[in-house]
Order: sequence, then structure tokens, then C-alpha cells
Amino acid sequence: MKITGKRLREAVQVLMWILFFGAGLLFYSVFFSWQKALLCAVIQNVLSLFLFYGNFFFVDFFFEKKHFRVYGMLFLSVSVLAVFLRIYLNNLFFSAPFEESILVFRPEVRLWFFAFFTTVPLLLLSFFFQLLRNRYRTEKQFLSLINRHNEAEIQFLKAQINPHFLFNTLHNIYSLAVTKSDQAPKMILLLSDLLRYVIYETQYGKVALDNEIRHLQKFIDLFQMRNENPVNITFQTQGNTQNLTIEPMIFIPLVENCFKHCDFDTNDKAFVRINLIIDAHKLIFTTLNSKNDTQKQQDKTGGVGLENICKRLELQYENQHQFSIRKEESIFEVNLSLSLNGQKTQELWKK
Repeated sequence: MKITGKRLREAVQVLMWILFFGAGLLFYSVFFSWQKALLCAVIQNVLSLFLFYGNFFFVDFFFEKKHFRVYGMLFLSVSVLAVFLRIYLNNLFFSAPFEESILVFRPEVRLWFFAFFTTVPLLLLSFFFQLLRNRYRTEKQFLSLINRHNEAEIQFLKAQINPHFLFNTLHNIYSLAVTKSDQAPKMILLLSDLLRYVIYETQYGKVALDNEIRHLQKFIDLFQMRNENPVNITFQTQGNTQNLTIEPMIFIPLVENCFKHCDFDTNDKAFVRINLIIDAHKLIFTTLNSKNDTQKQQDKTGGVGLENICKRLELQYENQHQFSIRKEESIFEVNLSLSLNGQKTQELWKK
């Protein structure tokens, strides 16, 4: 059975009260019979329960709302009343158990000390316990709000990727349809597979790395089919990719950026090199493409590009990725490194 933070807190409190009750029972058994000591311990523990959990109310409605003076006066008043109540209950039900005590103070003094040290420390413990619990609750709500915000932003970024990808592909199919190319039906089927993956398999967290690789290969094939002559594109994988998961649609923007800016139209030796390497617990993905700075390759319709992927990496792989870009006169290179075992630990107490 999984132990949650709530169960852990409950177990700690139950253990605390068992120890508190046991200590009181042993203390009273020195002066009374076990039957009388048990009754005395029960009465004192009931009062302690009211003090401990009643103080939660004062902390929440006064101290947490910045009414410090009001809370201080209530704390002092409750402490004094509780001390007198303990002494009153002791005198009401029992004769003072301190007359034969080995302690050096007079019986009345010892009774006051006993009442004080079983009341004020308990209220202080209750105060700090509730403050700590409120801080954890606030932090949990804050983290939940951040997670919801991040998830909404991630979905927004994904929504930017999908229409951009679809726009470019439909434009290619339209061009082939105009020329009555036999490739058009094949491209439509391939596009159907890609859209099925994007719509149904990428909406619920991480996906299998093997599935993402197959999706990327289909994306490359789709790009190849739009050209009358094959272009120089290589895609290689190295290492064991089985049983690994990754956030979906991470690679597509990087590869699309290569296709977008590569000088296929003006350079017979243009190329795109895509490599995916699994090294221990790290995934390394690199893209390298030739380019021609003298000819502006910018897509005037815009696109999500590298800025989009950088935002997603910050949200989904915070402190678990490295991203770098190398620009030279005739080449453009992107290097992405992802940690595959960066599982965040959760503190049971905070759940």
C-alpha cells in the first residue's frame, strides 16, 4: 500500500497521542492505582485534544490573517484557563498526588508546574504544527497552479506545431495534385497516419520513443515525396531505444527547421543529417543542414521554429536538457541532449 503524505501525518499524530497518553498513564500510576491513573490520564488527554486541535482554529482565523495581537491574547488566555482547568479537575476528582512525591517543591507548586508544562508546550506544538501544515498546503496549491499553467502553455505550443505542419503538407499535396502526380494519393495516406498519431497518441503525456522515431521517419518520407528527385537526407539511430519514453513532437520542429532552411533548391550538394543516439541515460539528437546565407530562405508565412521548442524544453525538461545551436557560413547545426532518468522525487509529507 502506498503511503501518502496525509496518511503519514495521521500516523505521526496517532503515535504522538499514544505516547502522550502512555506518559501520563505511567506518571499517574506512581501515585494512584492503575484504575485511577487510567481515568486521570483519559481526562487530561481529552483536555489536551481540545487544546491541540482547537488551537488550529485560532491559527487559521487569526494568526494566518495577520491578527497577531488578537491571537497572542487568545493564546495567553487559553493557556491560563487550561492551567486552572487542569488543577480544578485534579482537585475535583482526585486528591493531590504530589504529597508523597520525591520532588523537592511543595505539593501546590508541583501541581502548578505540572499543569503549566502539560499545557503551554502542547499549545506551542499545535501552533507550529498547523503553521507547517498550512505552508505545505499553500506550496502544494501553488505547485498545482504552476503545473496547470505549464500544461496549458504546452498544449498551446503543441497546437501551434500541428497546424503549421499540416499547412505545409497540404500545400505539398496540392502542388502534386495540380500536376496529377501519382504521389498525391500516397502522400494523403501517409499524412493520415501522421495526423492519427498527432491527434490520438500525443495528447496524454509521454509516448514511446520508438513510436516517436517512426513518426519522424514518416515525416521525412513525406518531405521526400514532394520532390521529383530524392534529396540528400539521412536519418540514423544508435543505441537501444526500447522501453524509453519521451515528450511527443520534440523532434519534428527541429527537423522541419532543417527542411525549411536547407538550400535544396539552389545547391545540388545540399544535405540534411539527422542523428539520434542513446548513450547510457541520455538521449542526444542532432540535426545538421547545409544553407546559403546569400539567399533568404525565410518562410514568410511564419512558423513556430526553434523558439517554440525552447519553451517546451524549459517546461517539460527543466534542468534535464541541453540545447545548443552552431551557425557557420554554409551549415546550421542543432544539438539537443535530454536526460532519460530525471525523475523528480516527491516528499510524502507534501502530498
